[in-house]
Amino acid sequence: MQKQLNNGIATQPNVNVFRAGRKVFFSGEISEDSIFELIRILNEIEEEDDSNGNQGNVENTMIDVLDAFEIKNDKLSKEELSEIEKIGNEYRKNKEKPNSLDREPIHLYISTRGGDAYECWGLIDTIRTMKTPVWGYTYKAMSAGFFILIACDRRFMYQNGTLLYHQMQTGSVGSLQDIIEDTEEAMRMQYLVEDLTLDCTNIPEERLNEIREKKIDWYIDSQTALELGIVDEII
Repeated sequence: MQKQLNNGIATQPNVNVFRAGRKVFFSGEISEDSIFELIRILNEIEEEDDSNGNQGNVENTMIDVLDAFEIKNDKLSKEELSEIEKIGNEYRKNKEKPNSLDREPIHLYISTRGGDAYECWGLIDTIRTMKTPVWGYTYKAMSAGFFILIACDRRFMYQNGTLLYHQMQTGSVGSLQDIIEDTEEAMRMQYLVEDLTLDCTNIPEERLNEIREKKIDWYIDSQTALELGIVDEII
């Protein structure tokens, strides 16, 4: 049985996923086909980055480091050289990890009312394990779209945009055992999204418990999203 994360409003049947350079645009229902195409595009960009090697960010970072020092002489002091060495060693240690300094971000534009929870997690795990950072932009990220947004490395929200957080919606028919198993699976998925929310935002756990227990549809404006660490910047 599919687990749905949507706001109860009928989703549009058409789904649009397309790429323009390092910008990726996603709109419509979160479904098997739409998420598979989105994952394909993200991996396509990552493979291009793997082939291209460094994109110049390291050089720019080192220039910024040098500019940060108030160098009064032609030569760097021992202390300054030591500090640069520390930065270089830290970069070498982390360059194989996700979100390497070598990579320009992918700019993912999201407009969705939600959809399939399993597909949502497929995209979330893809974003979180990529070397190339993914920056999310939205004016409408509801239900499953909310969780995709907060999984991005940086998040931007338009001033008059709207987010929606609520508990998972599910239903089951069949034998008593079928209903029990489906309920247990729904609870497992619910706790996954709550853990993700606590990890990626400053929303209090008490608020998540309240939403689950009282079945609240929580619509979130841009200022509230900024205050709670759901987004990094209002645009």
